[in-house]
Amino acid sequence: MLKIWGRTTSSNVQKVLWCCGEIGIAFEREDIGGEFGGNKSPDYLALNPNGLVPTIDEDGFILWESNVIVRYLAAKYGAGSLDRKLANKRALKERVGLGGPDDVALLATVARLTHQKGIDLLVDALPQLVALPGQVIVVGAGDRVLAQRLRAACKRFPLKKRRRITFEYVLLAGVNDSDEDARRLAKLLGGMKAKVNLIPLNAAAGIPFERPSDAAIDRFAKIVADHGVLVSVRKSRGRDIRAACGQLIVEGQKKSAGQQLATLAFR
Repeated sequence: MLKIWGRTTSSNVQKVLWCCGEIGIAFEREDIGGEFGGNKSPDYLALNPNGLVPTIDEDGFILWESNVIVRYLAAKYGAGSLDRKLANKRALKERVGLGGPDDVALLATVARLTHQKGIDLLVDALPQLVALPGQVIVVGAGDRVLAQRLRAACKRFPLKKRRRITFEYVLLAGVNDSDEDARRLAKLLGGMKAKVNLIPLNAAAGIPFERPSDAAIDRFAKIVADHGVLVSVRKSRGRDIRAACGQLIVEGQKKSAGQQLATLAFR
């Protein structure tokens, strides 16, 4: 069993304890250092010549320095669960309201439609990408030609009977929730077998945007629905779903390849 030397009042020891808790590693711990002393004893210095905490012993393998320990434990036991890229992926998915399990690959995140970002290559590869268990997120606008190619790819995508491509649209107060924005969205999706999941922003500290009012959300949904596009509205916090135009998208349901093709958040 993993043994940890260090007092719980040490922030460096707390870091290692947190890591063990997140990964689910069983361990035993011995108070040492600070008010407990012992970190300058010959026995401890034989383990860690720096005389600092924490130190770990895993079946005779000795390691010290908290950041080194955390990286070691995460690499050996975490299976990527503590990887920074995964944390960034989770944050991005929450920001744009994208569901799905964390073990589904995020194949691409495009902040702006430009050739420099390789969106042209991504569009060319979409038919192959959507056949994989992955997700593609496009946030923002950019090159009109590339945007048209992306829409054309959606129109060409072979869908089974009664299936539609889902577009997820994050509503930001005063940014993209006007009547004109609603009409523009409906026009954008014209000619597609599409449905829209409107996601009012779940405002939080550090996000410089606000959630639109319920009246603004309902008006936006009605305009889009009146143009013949199927619409659903996810309530704040993503726990409840309010359906517009008689449609309901169940949160957490498995998305089809066509739905994965166009998970979009427009600004």
